[in-house]
Amino acid sequence: MTELLPNFLIVGFAKCGTTSLANILSEHKDVFVSKEKELRYFSYEYLKNFGYNGPGDYRPKNRVIKTFEDYKKTFKYSKNFKCIGEATTDTSFYYEKTIPKIKQRLGDPKIIIMLRNPVERSISAYSHLVREEREQLSFEDALSKECQRLRNGYEFIWGYTQASYYFHPVKAFINNFSNVHVVFFEDFISNTEFEIQKIHSFLSLEDKARISQSHFNKSGKPKNKFLNRLLNRKLW
Repeated sequence: MTELLPNFLIVGFAKCGTTSLANILSEHKDVFVSKEKELRYFSYEYLKNFGYNGPGDYRPKNRVIKTFEDYKKTFKYSKNFKCIGEATTDTSFYYEKTIPKIKQRLGDPKIIIMLRNPVERSISAYSHLVREEREQLSFEDALSKECQRLRNGYEFIWGYTQASYYFHPVKAFINNFSNVHVVFFEDFISNTEFEIQKIHSFLSLEDKARISQSHFNKSGKPKNKFLNRLLNRKLW
């Protein structure tokens, strides 16, 4: 019996619209996307003795899929679907560790990567942690502590600038997988239906794009006057 496992992955980047994309794709009759986002199975082996040391990092750690058996159980109801997928954004940040494991477990799945203006992505990540009351520093002070935090095992979301360095992860996915599709956040929010049509084509699906703005998430605003001016609009 063939195991039910993903044949496509949304691998990143964080705060680039991956949740919205996963939600929209899951509405297609031929697509199964895991109900839980951020399974983190492919990064866990690397992080289990090192990561999740930042304030509140226990929350994502408590939701991690730790074993391959549990990972397979996530997709046990996907039998009648053409496309099976999941969305985990730390897959791109820890790409050197996750790519070999993806190839070992899934072979050559289709890969979807979402990119965003790196400055805005960084600000949105900071805003996210402020809203969760995990970040207590100003944006400027947080940037000065970023490298130290990551060395001390804070999870990847604290890498405000380092998680916005796209070149090497994207190149690595393109070099290791046959089918990689890159989506730009700005295009995704300005012409969502067209971008979804392209993704449906990439996944060899009959296009059935029905887009609701309720799919989009707003980030909170940081407690910083300069950033508040920058963020005086919706951040998805």
